[in-house]
Amino acid sequence: MKNRAASPPAPCLFVKRKDRRNTVLNWHRAPEEEFDIYAGVYWNAAQTLVKNLELDRIFGYDACPVVFLYRHALELFLKAILLGDGANFLRNRPDPKWVMDHSHSLKELIPHVREILERFAREGEFGRNEVRTFDDFEALVGELDNVDKNSCAFRYPVDKKLQGTVPGHFTFNAGNFARKMDDALNTLSGACSMLPELWQAECEAAYQASNNADNVEG
Repeated sequence: MKNRAASPPAPCLFVKRKDRRNTVLNWHRAPEEEFDIYAGVYWNAAQTLVKNLELDRIFGYDACPVVFLYRHALELFLKAILLGDGANFLRNRPDPKWVMDHSHSLKELIPHVREILERFAREGEFGRNEVRTFDDFEALVGELDNVDKNSCAFRYPVDKKLQGTVPGHFTFNAGNFARKMDDALNTLSGACSMLPELWQAECEAAYQASNNADNVEG
């Protein structure tokens, strides 16, 4: 008699409630279009944590999840722009696989994002308060990338070589960090909402121009 295959164990963590109060992910089965959604929820989590810890009173290791959440939100917003309609405005559209492969080296993505957003910005203006220009934004991302290039710092105390992920006595003000990141992420979030509409408008304008040219020739 053949042995029957063992049944998989019943789930104990990811279970459904009968009253339908459940979390549903990948709702539309189009996960490639959800980068900005994920970015938004990580950003919201970072802001909630900062608020609960009181902005300028975050000391010691409480800052680690704050920095990680903000950094991950930044990474996801950059990807959302480059993997979405924003890439349509680039002269040379990057390969999506390249974007994903460089997800933990943020400053390599910045020239492409800058090319897209500068097209619609006024005189190099980027943010409103803390990160006013594109140069400011590029410097912010560069500094973050230098400190946490592989998204390892603030998640682990050591790297794979058992070396500290940040230097000894690494000191910074978490409140200042959060304010600057909020200003930068506010601009990126707005871009994620704006770019699809701008691309649609450009397509419609090109279509109308083509029709007008056909009418003139006719």
